Amino acid sequence: YESIALYTSPAYLTMMLVVDLARERGEGSPELDKFEKALEELPGQLQAIAEPSRQMAERLAPELDSGKLLVLSGGAAYTLGYMMAYDMFGEFLKEYCAYIHYGEFRHGPLEIVRPGEPTMLFLVGNDRSRPFAEAGIQFAKGNGAKTVVFDGRELLPNAHPLLDALVLYQAQLWLLYYMACRRSVDLENYKYMHVVPYAADDIYF
Repeated sequence: YESIALYTSPAYLTMMLVVDLARERGEGSPELDKFEKALEELPGQLQAIAEPSRQMAERLAPELDSGKLLVLSGGAAYTLGYMMAYDMFGEFLKEYCAYIHYGEFRHGPLEIVRPGEPTMLFLVGNDRSRPFAEAGIQFAKGNGAKTVVFDGRELLPNAHPLLDALVLYQAQLWLLYYMACRRSVDLENYKYMHVVPYAADDIYF
């Protein structure tokens, strides 16, 4: 919690720890070696896509200026989508937002799609969940929903699929910034969180 990289740093360090633990347990493999190499290369790659990430967010932020918002992600980007819906949009932008895995979208929630709504934000990476994302995007666009896509493949086409969330994270931080600017939202101004207790016996709020 002392790091300003509150999402990326723990995720990155956890992945490094998994590599070391696998080796200690005698479970090394060519795939593990490939993943370790990808981890070593990632910081430089993230630096290289810093400006393209900002540009992507600046370009797409105006498309999210509408009512009902739904964030969809999956695979290695699952946690990033969840965080965007409930932390970034809910907590910081004070805006209603729901989250769903794009593999689950076809099992009923697709009934909410109609011309003009909801606004669907897809976070798409390079892993094997991609076909589910593409199916959801095609369905949403084909049936009139407002569809906004942040594609990790556009930013870093050859990234290891397990790193999708980290590849997309910079663009999502910029998205939060641009959306806050468009709405004149003070990101540090809370109405409830850290202001009033959530329950009567709360000692931390």
